[in-house]
Amino acid sequence: MPGSTEELFKLIEWKSEYDCAVRTLNCQHKDTAIFLNKWFTDIKLQRIKQGRVATYLDDKIQYFEHFCSQHFAFEEDVITILCTRFKFNPEHYEKHIACHKNFYSSLLKVLAEQISYFKKHGDTTTIEDLIGDSLKDISRWWFYHITTGERRTGGVSDNEYRSYINSFSPHQKIDLLNEIVSKSHLPD
Repeated sequence: MPGSTEELFKLIEWKSEYDCAVRTLNCQHKDTAIFLNKWFTDIKLQRIKQGRVATYLDDKIQYFEHFCSQHFAFEEDVITILCTRFKFNPEHYEKHIACHKNFYSSLLKVLAEQISYFKKHGDTTTIEDLIGDSLKDISRWWFYHITTGERRTGGVSDNEYRSYINSFSPHQKIDLLNEIVSKSHLPD
């Protein structure tokens, strides 16, 4: 709407220092921040229409689970290429996969369970408490995973491969991008 200022709670604030030479990863990371910020804002400002809460939550969690699956698979492919073709430490790959699996089994699973609980009990007064807190935890995890790593991400962060890629010469960056494109699973 022209002239309107939409309030947005920013759980994750994107900064250019988080950028990586692989623009697809940048877009995915930025989209995650925007998605989580909007989802939290919708809950905080009670923007979800009465009678649509269960559907809204189902749509959000299904989208986010699918998005995470696709993003993590792409990121793991990029790290595999870095390890096999660009001498990146293979130990990082194993740690990164374990970190992603932990995210699914702990944070994302908890959020899905809370949504399931909400749907069964239908208590709208608990939506902000139950789901809002989980979204804060998930946002913290994403922030630390993208930036510096810390205990909740097992000390693993995207900064490790981002710094490595950003140190490449222009020719190496082109080679990496060509490898990524050739590995991509494009539809027939």
